[in-house]
Parts: sequence; C-alpha cells; structure tokens
Amino acid sequence: MPAGGRGSMGAMGSAVPPSSGSGGMTDEELARMLQEQENQASSSSAGGSGAGEPSYRPAPSGFAATSDEEFARQLQAEEDGRASVDGGRRASSAEAELEPFSYAGSVMMRLEIQSLGWKKVYVRLHGNSFTIYKDEASRKSDQTLPVSGATLSEVEAKGGLFSKKNIFRFSITLSNGTSHSFAAEGENERALWISHVVVAGAQPPAPPVLCRAMQPLLEGPASDVRGQGLKALSDVLKGMADAGNIDPIASAMCETGTLAAVIRCLADPPGQEHAARIIYYVGSEAACRQSLLDAGAVTQLLDLLTSPNDGLQRWVTASLRPLLAGNVTAINQCIQGGGIFVICSLLSSPSPDIQGHALAAISALLTTCTQPPADLDALKALEMSRSISSAVSGAGGYGALIQSMQSGDPRVVGVATQLVFQLSSLPDDEVARELRGNGLCPVLVHMAQRTQPHDIQSLRNVMNMLTNLATGAAHEVEPVLQQMAAAGAMGMLLNVVQSHDPVIREQACILLHRYSNDPQYVEALVAGGALVRLFAQCTDPAMNQISSNTGAPMYTQAFCAYSNVLYHSTNVQDVVAAAQNRGLDLVAAHLAAQDRMVSGKAVQLLHVFASCPDPMVQAVVHTIPGGISGIVQSVVQVIADPRSDGDQQLLPALLALGSLAGADLPPASASEHLNSHRAVAREACASGAAVQRYVEIIRGGGHAGGECANAGFRLIEALCATPDAARLLSRAGALGASVTRLSHTDRRTMYSALASFAAMTVGAEPSNELRAGVDAVSRILIEDNDLAVTLRAVNVLKTTSTHEQCWNAIATRGAPALIELLMVEKHLHDPGVDSLHLVSDVLETLRNVAGAVADHAQRLVAAGLVFPLANLINTGRDLEREHPGNGGVDVVGAAVETLRALARHKQVRSAIVDCGPGGALHALLQLTLREVPRATAPPAPPLSPLHMTILETTAWLLGEKHATIKVTVNRNPEVATQYAMLLSSVDEKVRAIAVRLLFQVAVASTGADSAIWTGLQDSQNIPAIIALLATAFLGIRAQRDGAGDPTTQLHVADGACASLISICNRSSTAATEIATAGGLVYLIELAPRLESASTCLSSLLFQTNLHRDLLSDPESADFQTLLQGVVKMLAASSSDAGKIHTLALQILASVCAESDTVPHKIMAQLQAAGERKNVFQRLSDIVRPSVSAASSRDPSSRPSTLMLDESVSNALMVLAALLVSGDGKDDEAGAETPAGGGEAEPAAKLGLRPDEIGTVSHASASFLHLLASLPARSPMRGRVRHCVVSLSSHPACAEAMFRHNGLPVIMELLLKASHQNQQDRATLAAGFSNSADDELAALTVLDRLLSNLPGAIPAAIVDWPDILQALVHFLDAPTAAPAAKEASLRILRGISAHGDVGLRAALIDRRDLLKAMVALMNPPAEAAAAAEAAAAAAAPDASAEGVSSEIVPSAAQAAAVSPPQTGGQQGSKKRKRKEKKETPLHILQREVGQACRAKNPERGIAAYHTAKTQGTTIPPNVFNSLIALCSGEGCFDEEARRRRQRVEVRSEDAASHDAPAGTVPRVAGSGGGGPPPAAAAASEPRIDAAPGKYDEVAFSLYEDAKASSGSGLQEAAYTSLLRICSRRGDVDRTRALLEELRANGDRPRLRTYHPLLEGLVRAGDLDGAFQVHHEMLGDDLLLGEREYLLLLQVATQHGAADRASAILHGLSEDVLLPTRESWKVLGDWFTSPYAAAEWVISPDAPVDPVTGYSELSHLTLRSIDLGGEERQRMLEQVSELALTGKDGAAKWAGFTGWLERKGRTAFDVLVDGANVGYFKQNYPGAPKHVNYEQIDCVVRHFQAQGKRVLLFLHQRHLFPQNLPASCVDLTKRWKSEKTLFTTPVGSNDDWFWLYAAVWLENVQVVTNDEMRDHHFRMLSHRSFQRWKERHQIHYEFGGFDSSLRGRRVITHVPPTYSIRMQASTDPTSGEVTAWHVPSLLDESQRAEDFVGESRPVDAHRVKWLCIHRRQPPEPEDGGQVKPPPAPGTGV
Repeated sequence: MPAGGRGSMGAMGSAVPPSSGSGGMTDEELARMLQEQENQASSSSAGGSGAGEPSYRPAPSGFAATSDEEFARQLQAEEDGRASVDGGRRASSAEAELEPFSYAGSVMMRLEIQSLGWKKVYVRLHGNSFTIYKDEASRKSDQTLPVSGATLSEVEAKGGLFSKKNIFRFSITLSNGTSHSFAAEGENERALWISHVVVAGAQPPAPPVLCRAMQPLLEGPASDVRGQGLKALSDVLKGMADAGNIDPIASAMCETGTLAAVIRCLADPPGQEHAARIIYYVGSEAACRQSLLDAGAVTQLLDLLTSPNDGLQRWVTASLRPLLAGNVTAINQCIQGGGIFVICSLLSSPSPDIQGHALAAISALLTTCTQPPADLDALKALEMSRSISSAVSGAGGYGALIQSMQSGDPRVVGVATQLVFQLSSLPDDEVARELRGNGLCPVLVHMAQRTQPHDIQSLRNVMNMLTNLATGAAHEVEPVLQQMAAAGAMGMLLNVVQSHDPVIREQACILLHRYSNDPQYVEALVAGGALVRLFAQCTDPAMNQISSNTGAPMYTQAFCAYSNVLYHSTNVQDVVAAAQNRGLDLVAAHLAAQDRMVSGKAVQLLHVFASCPDPMVQAVVHTIPGGISGIVQSVVQVIADPRSDGDQQLLPALLALGSLAGADLPPASASEHLNSHRAVAREACASGAAVQRYVEIIRGGGHAGGECANAGFRLIEALCATPDAARLLSRAGALGASVTRLSHTDRRTMYSALASFAAMTVGAEPSNELRAGVDAVSRILIEDNDLAVTLRAVNVLKTTSTHEQCWNAIATRGAPALIELLMVEKHLHDPGVDSLHLVSDVLETLRNVAGAVADHAQRLVAAGLVFPLANLINTGRDLEREHPGNGGVDVVGAAVETLRALARHKQVRSAIVDCGPGGALHALLQLTLREVPRATAPPAPPLSPLHMTILETTAWLLGEKHATIKVTVNRNPEVATQYAMLLSSVDEKVRAIAVRLLFQVAVASTGADSAIWTGLQDSQNIPAIIALLATAFLGIRAQRDGAGDPTTQLHVADGACASLISICNRSSTAATEIATAGGLVYLIELAPRLESASTCLSSLLFQTNLHRDLLSDPESADFQTLLQGVVKMLAASSSDAGKIHTLALQILASVCAESDTVPHKIMAQLQAAGERKNVFQRLSDIVRPSVSAASSRDPSSRPSTLMLDESVSNALMVLAALLVSGDGKDDEAGAETPAGGGEAEPAAKLGLRPDEIGTVSHASASFLHLLASLPARSPMRGRVRHCVVSLSSHPACAEAMFRHNGLPVIMELLLKASHQNQQDRATLAAGFSNSADDELAALTVLDRLLSNLPGAIPAAIVDWPDILQALVHFLDAPTAAPAAKEASLRILRGISAHGDVGLRAALIDRRDLLKAMVALMNPPAEAAAAAEAAAAAAAPDASAEGVSSEIVPSAAQAAAVSPPQTGGQQGSKKRKRKEKKETPLHILQREVGQACRAKNPERGIAAYHTAKTQGTTIPPNVFNSLIALCSGEGCFDEEARRRRQRVEVRSEDAASHDAPAGTVPRVAGSGGGGPPPAAAAASEPRIDAAPGKYDEVAFSLYEDAKASSGSGLQEAAYTSLLRICSRRGDVDRTRALLEELRANGDRPRLRTYHPLLEGLVRAGDLDGAFQVHHEMLGDDLLLGEREYLLLLQVATQHGAADRASAILHGLSEDVLLPTRESWKVLGDWFTSPYAAAEWVISPDAPVDPVTGYSELSHLTLRSIDLGGEERQRMLEQVSELALTGKDGAAKWAGFTGWLERKGRTAFDVLVDGANVGYFKQNYPGAPKHVNYEQIDCVVRHFQAQGKRVLLFLHQRHLFPQNLPASCVDLTKRWKSEKTLFTTPVGSNDDWFWLYAAVWLENVQVVTNDEMRDHHFRMLSHRSFQRWKERHQIHYEFGGFDSSLRGRRVITHVPPTYSIRMQASTDPTSGEVTAWHVPSLLDESQRAEDFVGESRPVDAHRVKWLCIHRRQPPEPEDGGQVKPPPAPGTGV
C-alpha cells in the first residue's frame, strides 16, 4: 500500500453524507460501468504517464481480470519493488485536493461480474460512504458504496498458489445483498480497513475476527496508525455498548490477547485516551476486569490521572470506576498509591465529564466499603471508608463535591448526589460535620424542591441525606435546621410529605419532627398546613408498616411532629381546627402505646387540647368517646409509674392532667365544664398513692426535676378547685410542701408554689400552714425587690383574699406593701412590669379584705389607702391611655370599687371624707363629671356598673355630716346638673340613687342663690327639681311623724321652690311642665310652711289655669288636695305667714269665683278641722284696716266707694263665698225678706253660729264697698250681694255698715241702677241683670238698715236726697221690677213711720214721689205687658250671673229640643224585639259605621262617648274607623268610599230641597219615628269640617286605644294618624308613629310611608325624604307614581342631579304608564338650572303609533323586555309555585326536561287552552266542557301565519266523560301535529304555559287572563308586568267564516315598541339624550293600578311627552332629514 495511504490514517475529517453509488444497479449495469471506467483509466494512463509514476499493466481487452495467482505475484512484486516517491507525492497532492475523508488507500477490488478478476483501486472512506476511484489522482469516483448497515466479514485465503504470501481479503455486503470483495496489502492494513468500515456504520464482523484484525495493529510500536486503530476499536466498543451487546467482544478481546495489547498501549502516546476508553467499556465485565487487574491496569491508570490531557483524564477516571468497584485489592492500591487524593483533586476540574467520572470512582470506592464483599472484614471496610472520607476532606473535595451537586450537567449532579448520600450515611460524625460546614443542606433542599415526584429514588436519597445531616448534637443540628429553613426546607417538607412513597413521607416527618421541637418554626409550619398533612400521615394505613430505619411504625415521627406543633402553637384557632379535624382520636389511639415516646407525645397532645380555652374544644375533650375517666386513669398511671421518664412522659402527663382538671382555663370555660373538671379531680385523687406521688413531685422527689415540680404545682392548683381534692391534697402535705417551696431560690419554682398555695386555700381550714403561707407571701411582697416576684405574690394574695381566714393576715402584714404598690410612679416605667394589671390585682386584694369586716377596712384606711385611691381615680384614665396595650384593665373602675368596699362600712365613711376637700369625695365628683354620661335629651343613657358604683359610693359619702362635704360639693356645683339629668333614666335604680345624690348636694348648698341651684335653673330640669321637692316633702312628713327636725328638708324645699319660680319667670311653658311633672302636689303640701312654695303654687295655678281645669271635677282627689293645702295656708302661723295668707286668699278667691260647690267643700274642711272660726277671724283681720279707712273717709266725698287693695278684696270674696256656702244657695236678698220687712235670724241665713256673727261684723261694711267696686261681669257679685243682704239683717252688722259709710255706697248703687233704667233693657248685655240685682240688693239693705237702725237711718236719708230720687225713679219707671217697687214702697213707709215731722213733710213735698205712688197703685195694661216682656228677656242673663231664677223654656225652644213625634214610634213588634236584643256594642258599631258612611265625625264621636260611659269594651276596629273618620277619610274601602260619595251627593241634594231649616236629625236607635238606620245615614247631612278640626280627637282616640286592654291599632289607623301629622307638618311625630307601628310587629305599607314622605318634601328635607325612600326599598315596597314625583320635586328644589337621575330611572322602571300630572313635575326638573343640559320639552309630541318613531327626537322607541337575571328569577319563582301538590317535583322535572330537549326557539306562540275554551261560555245552558272549536280556531289562525304553535290544555279536558265525540278528531289532530301539551292531573296548567313562555325566546302567549289572583301576585311584580306588556296577545272572536271553517279570530298583539316611559342614550357616550313619557289620552280608561291590571293599551290613544336635548337633526342629501329607522329597531 502506498505511503500516502498509511499517512492518511491520521487525517481525521468530519463525516460527509454518503454519495449515491451503484448499490441499486444490476450486475450487468455494474459490469458495463466498470468496463467504461477501466477503458477511460487505460486511455488516461497511456497518454499521461511519465517518469517516477507507478506502472500498472493495462488490462487486456474485454476487461480480463487477473487470476488469484497473478494477483499474488503482483502483490509480491509490488512488495519487492516499491513504488516511486513521485507516485506518493501525486497521491498526496490528490488527497489534499479532495473533500475531507476519514481514511484512504489503495486496495485490490474483486470484480464479481468478471471471472473473479481483481483490480487495484483507490478508496476513500468519508462518513458512511466507501468511494472507489481508479487511482489516487482521479477526481471522479468510479463507484460509491453506502456502508451504513452493510455486513463486513473477513475472508482468508490460504497461500498455496504463491508461497510467499497470503491474500488478506475482506468483503462488504450491502443492505441490498450485493457483495464486494477487497484485498489489502497486509494484515495490519486489512485490520485498519475493517475497523474503519465498522466505524463508518457497517456491521462489525464476528468479535474474534475483529479482535484478530485489530491485534497486530495494537501490538505494534506506538504510532499514529496504532492510535487510529485504538480509536476505531473504541468506537466499535461504544457502539456495541450502546446496543447492549458488548459481552462477546469483551470475551474475544480477553481470549485473543487484544485487551493486554490495549493495556500496553496506555504506556505511550498516541492513543492513550482511546485505550483508556476501551478499558472503560470492557472494565465492567468480570472476565475483562480480572484481566485488567492482573495486567496492572489500575496502576497505569492511576499514573495517567495527572496527565494534562483533559480527554485522557476523563477516560482514565471513567475506567477506574468499574475496576475499583467491589475490588478490595484495587482499592488498596488506590489508597496506598495516593490515587484517591488525585481522584478527589479532579472534583475541582472545570470539565463536567472529569468531575462526573471522578465522583463515580469515589462512589465506587465507598460502595465497596459500605457494602463489603465476603473477603473484606467489616472493621477493615470501616477503616477504608474513613480513609476515603479523610482523603476527600484532605483534598478539599467536600466543597467541590457540594459544588458539583449544583452543576448544570444533570449527570454530574446525579453522581455527586449519590456520593454525598454515601458519605452522609457513614457512621462518622466528622463527615457529617464537613458536609454541614460546606453548605450541603441548602443544596439538598433545593434539589428536593426540583426533584420530580415520580423520581422516587432520587427523592429518597435526598431526604435520607437531609435526615442524616439533621441528626446529632443540638448545637450542631440547630445551624443545619436554620440553613435548611432559610432555603425553604419547611415548605419543601410539607410538599414532600404528600408523596406517594411511604419511605419519603417518613423521612419528611422525621425532619418535621426536628423542626417541631423548636417553637420558632411552629408558626411557619402551621401556616404551611403542617397540621392537616401530619394528621393525614398519622391516619394513613400505608404508614402503619414498620420503618426499616427506626423499627417503629412509620407514622411515629408524624405523630410526634403533630403533637409538638400543637404544643408550641400560640394560636388557639390551630388547636380548634385540629380538634375539629378529629385530633383527639390520635390521643385515644396512642395514649397506651408501648413506645414511651409515642405515649408521651399522646399525653402532650392531650394537654394541648385540654388546655385550649375554646368552648368547642373543651366540649370535645370532655365528651371524648369512651369517657374521660379512662383517659384520666391512663395519665395517672404514667405519673404514678416511677419508671416514667421525666421530660418524655412525666412532664407531659402532669401538664395534661392539670389541663383536664381545668388549669389555666378562663373562668367562663372553667365554669361551663365545672362538673367534668371536678370528676377529673376526683378520679385523679382516687388513689392515695397518686396523691402521695403528686406531693412527692412538688417536693422534688423521684425523677421529678424542676419542670416536673412546676407542672406538679400547676396540677395541684387545678385539682384544688374541687374541695374534696383540695382537702385530700392538704392532708397529704401539699399545702405544707407549697409553703416550704415559697422560700425556694428558683424563681419559677417560687411562682408555681405561690399558685398552688393560692389554690389550696380554697376550702382550707384554719391551720398553721395556711397562716404561714400568707405570712410567707406577705414577706415576699415586702422583702423581695424583684417586681416579677412581686407580681406573682400580689396575684397569690389576691386569690387568698377571697377566704376569710386570710383577711386578718393580709390586712395586718400585707396591706402596707400593697398600698405602697398603688404608688404607680415606682413601677410605671419598668418595661418588665404591667403596672396596670399589678394595680388592678392589688386593688382587688384590698377590696376583698375590706369588703366584709369593718375592722379590716379601718386598718386599711389608717394605713393610708384613701389617698392612693383618690389619686388613681383622678389619674387612672391618663395611665390607661399611656399604656394602650393593657388588655382592657380598668384602673379607675377598680379604684372606685375598692373605695366602695371601704365606704360600705358606715363607721369608715367619716374617715374617708376627713381626707380633705381634695380627697376621695372630690375625686368621685370629678369622675362623675368626666365619665357618667350626660343626657342631651330624655331618656338618660343607660349606666354601666362602674357608673352605678360611682354614684352609690358618692351617695354614701355625701350622707355623712362633715364640714368637708359642704366645701367639696360647692367646689363642684356642676354635679347637681349631672345628677338631675340622670332622673330621666328608664332604670328605676338609677333614678332612685340620682334623687338621693341630688338631694344630698342640695343639702350642701349654701342657699337658693348658690351655684348648685343656679345650675339647675339654667338647665331648666323641672323633673329634677320636682324630685327634690318630693324628697324634701317625704322627709318633712317623716320628721313630722317622728317628731324630728325638718330643717334640712325645708332648706332643700326652699331652694327647689325658688328655682321653680325662677324657671317660671324665664319660660312661659314652665308652669305647665311643673304641673305635668307632678309638682303641684308637693307645692300644695309645702305651701303652708314655706313662702317660696306658696308663691310658686300661686304662680303655677294662675299661669296654667290649672285650678279651673280641676274645677271640672270638684269631687276629684286632686281638687280636694288643692283645697286642703290652701286652707292650711290660711292657717299658717310661721314668720312669713302674712305672705302665705295673701297667696292663699288669691287662690281661694279665684277658685271660689269659678264654682259654687267649692265654698261648700271649704266650709266642710274647716268644720272638720275646727278652723272655721279662726279662718273667719283671720279674714276679718285682713279686712279690718279697710273698714277703718272707710270710717275715716268724708261721707260726701266722691266716689263714696272705698278702693280696696287686692288682698282685702280677695279676703272679702272668700269670706263671701264661705258665708254664702253656709246658706247653701246664692239667692238674692229680696227672696229672703220676710213679708212686712220682718227680720230673719242671721244664723239661718248664712249658716253662721251666734259666736261667729261678731267675728264677721267688721267685714259687713267692706262687703258694700266691694259690691260697688266689683266689675259688672264678676261672678262674685251675686255672693257679695247675698252676704250684704244677709248681714244687713243683723243689728251689729247693720250698725257697722251704717257707721262705715254704708249709705253713700247704697246711694251709688241706686244711682247706677237708675241710669241703667234710662236705656232699653231689651238690648242690654249681661250687665243689665247685675244692675237690676244691685238695685234690688241696695233697696233691701236699705230697708233692713232702716229696720235695725230706725233712729239713725231716716235722718241720714234726708241728708242724701239722691236716695229719695232713686226711690221715686223705681216707683215711676214702668220697667222697674215689682220687687224693686215693693222695696221702695216699704222703705218709704219705714221712713215715714220712723222719721220725724220734718222728714215726713219733706216726703210730701216730693210731688214726683206722690205721682209715682199713684201710678203704681193703678198700672196700665200696656205697662204690665212691657214689664212681663222685659222680665222674660232678662231671665237667661240673670241665671248666667248667679241670680236664682227659674228658666222657663219658650215654645220655640221646646219645639227645637223636643224630638218630632210621628207615627213611626209605634213600629212593628218585630222591630221592637230586635232593638231590645241589640247590645251597646252593636249599637256602637252600627253608629260608627253609619257615621263613616255619612262622613259625620260628630255622630261617631258621640256614639263612642256614649258607649264609653256605659262601660262598653271598645274593639280595635271601632278605634281604627273613628281615627280614619276624624282624619277626613271616613273608611278605607275605596269602593265603599265611591258609593258613599254618590249617596252623599244624592242625600245632600235631597236635604237641600226637603229638609226644613233648623231640623236636628234624630239619632238612630233613640226610639221614636223616622227613617230606618240606613236611610238615616244616607239622609244625614255630611259634615265637611275644616282640615284639622278633629285632629286632637283622633289622637285622643289613639291614646284611648293604647290604654284599652286588648285593643291594638291596625296599620290603616296609623296611616290616618300619619296623614294628620303630615298635614300639621309634625315630621318628628310622624316618624315616631312609624317606628311605633314597626315595634308593634306590623309592616308599613306604601300608604303608610306616603304621609311621612309628603311631610318631608313639604319641609324641603332632601336627606330625610331619600332616607324614607331607602326605608321603603328596604321593606320591599314598590314605589308608586306619587312617591316618585314627590322625590323628584324635592330633588328639584335642592338641585340634586344624581338623585333626580336615579328617581327618573326608578319611575321609568316601576310606573309603566304615568299620568299627565307627572308631566309638570318632569318639566320642572328639566327646565331647572340643575339639569345637565338644555332640554326641549314637548307635550303631546307626535309619535308614530305603529313604528314608535318620534318626529321631534328623531328616535324610535324601544321594545323593553326582561333581562337575563329577571328572567331567571321569574323562572325560579314559577318553579317554586309549581312544586306543590302530590308528585309535583317529578311532574315538573319531566316538563322542564322536555322543554330543554325542545330548545329555546322551538315555538312561536303558546295558547292558554282553558282560557280560550271558556271564553264567553257562561251563558245559560252552556256546556260544562271547554269549547274545543274555539281553541282550534285560535290554533289554526296562528298556524296559517306560519307560526309554530304549542297548545296547553289540562289533562282533565281530554277525559272521555268531558270530551264530546265530535271533538275527538280535533284532539287527535293536535296530538299528531305535536301541537298539544297536556298538563298532568294535580297541577295548575297556568304554571306550565307561563314557565314555557318565560323560558322560550321570542314567544308570545294567547290569553285574556289578566293573571290577578293571589298565585300570580306571588311573582316579582315589576318583572311580571314587564313580561306581560311584551308577550301577552289578547283575542276576541268575530263572525263565522266558511273559508276558515270557524269563527274569525281577532288578536291584539303588542306593538313593536314598549308603551312605557323610556330613556334614550347615546351609544358612544352613554349619556341620556331623550326621554319619552306616555300617558293615556282619556284617563277614564286607566285602571285602578295600570301596572297591576296590564290591560291592552291602544297605541292610538296614547299621548307622549318628549324631552330631548336641544340639538337640531343633521340633514343629509339635499338638506332632507333622514327617515325613521325600520320598525322594531332601538335607539
């Protein structure tokens, strides 16, 4: 072979794609091609050969190939004679110019198509193409063989033909079966060709053949050729290894010695890398591995590890792994030779391959050590593994190893992970430490996070490594856990714990267990869902198998972690969730586990649940299945077992048992399960051994350490809550042990001992231990400066302070230290102390000690407790604000409670008050002003318990008599006003204590002008002042009964009365308020003793005219009380009695002037009290000065009448009333005068006793003066006249009258009467009667004076000629009364009889007198008639003025008041019997009903009062009707109202024509004739009273109804009252009535809200009106048009655009067809300046009735249908109504399913068959069945229009008994056409067609059913009416049409648009551009409620209001306005 061929073996080129060859040719084609190539080559060589080129013999003609012998000889010749160098150079230059190739050279090719001829060719192998050339210089290939997939075989031909050499042949058989044979120059050459062809893709020959082919090459010296052979062989091995078929060739290499040759090739380059590669591939085979070891391959490979060639390092390292794995000898060689260090150093190589193989080699070493073969001792293996780990550490391999785990090459990561897994599994702490120190844990965490769940083994390894690394000493493991946590280990573990592999889950649980031991990780675990996932592991059956790692069940670690997480969790909700998730089941399952750790964790978990304060958890714990008794016994056994481990078992058991017994639970939870806790305590103490064990534990015996002792103390504290257990423990020595441990140096132990000691004091008997314990705690409190210990000690003292036996010790020893702690400045700023809680505990302790025993309280006060309490009350709130996180501690409240505990002992209060003006009392008063709520309006706000404590304590302290109190109260006068406000509280207890406090404050006031009273006056709190009056009065009465000193009460009463006077002077309504508040009673009682009370009483009566109101019922107790009080005022004898008397007279004069019966009652009271004469005397004394003044006056002075002052006048009037009352009548004196002027006995006249005559004689003259000075209309004139006339008959009185200028007064009276006679008395007012009576009285007195003083009077008369003139006048006047004439004659006779001669002469000289006397003796007839007429005319007036006259009614009056007598009185007997049977209630109801129909409130009210006086129980309906009648409504039935209006019109017309004037209608039921009741009601005149005339009557009825038992007003009555209030503008009362209606349980209706809304709108209250709107919507009320318009009006007034817009849209939704009245309100809004734009308002706008096109807005009205949600809601409502009756659900489900199968567009028209069939079928004789022909006409009518019709008909209409024979075919046709749907029996067919109509799309229903019954009213009103408007077709039938074979059907289809209020919006901006509002042209067509009726509306009879923006239409072509859109299109 030429040199160029060999040299080309080292040239490596990239593989080229195989070229097309002749593989697909036939033999003949191939022969021809070869022949042509041969001929071309021959010609070329012949023409181009030159010197130095190899000479080839041309082939003979015909391509005759040489024979084998010839070929052998040629080869031999070529071997002997070498080819020239030029030929090689040409070949080299040719190769250089050709494309890259893998191998090239000259071979002999056998021409199979010839006679076995051979030909030398030049072959280039590139890629998988075997290209044949004629020679090296050829550029054109002769043939290309695709060797990929070809079969390569070696053919050996023995020599024999030639003796020198064999022929080294090989053949290539292509995939198509064509075989080509070649011959190489020698064995090595053939081996190279075979190896390269195999590498090119040919199937290798048999392994032995291949090895033999390669062996000579490998055994040769080092050369490039050998290197290429090694590479070729390694490639072959790789391919076979990839194919998994390396065993045969590996065996062949061993057998042929090829492997040994390869090992020798390691010594020298080139080819070392390929040799190492070959060893890598065959090293895994056992036979080869041994051969390699025997040949020293390990040593040679170790030597090559340090080679700088990366490729060599890679394959050397890779080949070491199979050699080292499991071979102890090789490992020793590696260790001893230092190869391990070299391998470890390769871990830092930048090449991933080298890293990976180095890792694999180290892993193989460790695998052998950890899984030693039989010939390796375990100790030796352990030593070897430590050597390996030390080597890795020494070489710095750990860092590189961990770095490799983060490589980007997954292969390196996998091997590194495996190695780390092996290292971490070594029992060498140093290895683990190295791995941790180099940051392995975070890497493993990230690997676990990235590992796919299905990669189970990898995840196992990672979790195993993490578990190994997290095991060890705590100080080493803690940093590891922190690193892992920082890397997200907990989240990873919580995900991994859900793996499908139990092993992985167990490993995750192990790590979670480690984390759960540290509380800092628990929160993160809980947040990640650890509890739920751990619980799942605990209950997973797959985790029940025994772990290979721990030997325990796999769930063990999960259970421990679960228990730890809950134990360390600080969130109670975690425990609650665990309990809800059956966490307690784990306790019951593992409590008796054999594994002590598991049982300990179960006990710990039990403690967690038992200590949870949540009520639900406690309920679960104490109702655990199996009973809690067994649980307790198990826990007690653990405690009692001396073998129990302290931390693992004993401590959890103590904690759990304590929690089960209620330790640390809040009081509420503890009390709820008190019985269970006691049962636990009894069970825990049932065994004496257990009790002794508890005591032993707290003493520190056994295995109990400090923690166990503390837990024991906690347990004992809980057990001692049960008295029996506490006694057992105390007897067992627990109390003494606790006391002993109180002096323990360990703080925590001391704390626990303190707690248990406090618990054992419950029920403890007095003992030395108990006292010693309290002393010890007190000593701790005093001596220990540690505030933490102090806090605990205070807490213990607080607990022990609840027991009586400890009080003395605490008060004696502990009190000073406790009081010192109240000085918060000492510990306020200590961050370790909760000062507020400390103060609260101290106060509670002191409060408990001081509360029961006064001695203890005194000790505490003496120790200085009061000042700190006052300081805390003053500054406590500031402290609480400075410490906002105090947990709700109320320091002030605690201080007040403690002060109350002290003040409850009366003997201590003085000492408390004695602290000074700034002490506790001042603090309480200031606290009252700061915190007790103030009432701005009654009632006062409710008070908290703290407020009540403040008030009660203050009351106790104010009750002391101490000078400090007065000073303190006057420094805080505002408290009076504060206490006064509390009197309006609804709490009786609050009112009582407020009165007490207010009274005590008033006692401390300095006077009526002090700031205390001034504040009450300013606040005008009248009820409070009245309460003070009441308290003072009760005190005075109590003092009077007990003969005490009422000075204090009088002091308060005087201030209260002065305040009331001041308030009355300021306010005109105050007097009424005082009277309403009940102040009158107390003023009456106090008036006789206090001037201020009498003054206030007088002001009250005269400002309110209350005395006149009381006079309406003189027999009432109130009036009697008033009279008694005033009479007592007359008897007052105090220093200011004069003023009191004056006021009493003023009152008496007033009441006596108003009533005739009052004086009688006064006289009766005076008689009963024995004060009659004394009162007369006092009155006379009052009058006496005036009498003296009258006597000193000049008789001739004018006027002669003495002007009396008010007090004298009042005294005279009272005296006159009393005197007249004694006579029992008010007759005039003229009636008393005996015939002949004889004198009557005075006692008989005035009821005076003889001894009383002299007393009143001085007043007789004053009576004359009073009579002359009284006004003409005064009601007292009659009584005064009576007194004057009566007294004048007594001589002493007559003398007094005469002496005190009586005659001048008489003369004036006569002169006044004579002047009056000059006028026409028939026209005079009431004054005439008084004048006539005065003249008669004057004449009578004069007559009696003349009789009693006959000597003095005649002469005096002569001196007064005017008297004679008056007498003449009376005699002469024709109108003078006969009595006056008679009296005048009698006087004249007396004068003439008793006078002297001169006097008689004077009389005779008076001719006028004589003339009058003559005329008197002969009266003319006309004068007598005139006199009689005058007397008759004056009679009524005289009666009015008190003159006793008999009133005789005239004929006219009798006719007016007498009922008309008709023949109807007789009636029939039947009617009389019926009337007799009627009860008062029947009569009342009939009368009220008729009054309502007649709208006559007076009639109804009269009937009501009649029934009420009869004691009839008034039913609620009467109240409701009367209230409605008074409000102006009459009755509530609208139809009845219309009927009544028609009746009233007719009756009014009839009355105006027929009724006589002045006729009084007869009351029905009163007897007598007249029309029947109904007719009477109709003919009764209607009383149209002015609005508001009967409003008060209505509210009076309302009050009566509320007071009536069992009467309740209905909503209609409340509506009437609301309308009244709205009419008055009383919005507040309207709101109150509405709230009262709600409180009564009635639901307001729309009409109920309307008055309130109307009133608010009238008042302009925008917010209030819309608040009412909100309430109406909240009550699910649908607003009407009136309500919407009212809201729009008020929104327009205030310019509320947003609200107006909302109202407009609401109006458009709820009122489909508004009235025309709404147009004005809408116009007002849109023309207001608040509208968003300028709007054009066009009433009666033209709208096309067919298309809905508006010419003004250029818009087309829309068709508004149901929305999706409304449609769905309506479907649900119909379904709810349909799902009733038997089998309703099943039938309905079948129907709805059928509909869904049909689809939403299956039908166009639905027909209500029953409605059509019964249409107009109610005529006489009509059949009972439906008209089937009518139904068919409708069906065919719509079918003719191409509509898909569905007919609904109930199944009963198809029953044979109902179906006529003539209609059977009709129904069959319906069924065949699938037009008929029959609704099932028991169902309402309406629901079926209605549901289908709503569910289907674009469908219409043919029915005239207006759907008004109650079933349809249950649907959503708005949605239902909107649906009807768009989908209901009304119909009627015309005449018979033969073409139709039936009657014509006339339908009324809804128009294409909705006739309803619509808003049109701009599609781009969304703004409203127009509103269209419809209204009927004729409102008489409107139904009562258009929405409710939904009658078909004729579009031609609708007018539209168009409101659109002022925007001109846009013109189009030619300025034409665009036409309207197509019908049905929207805006």
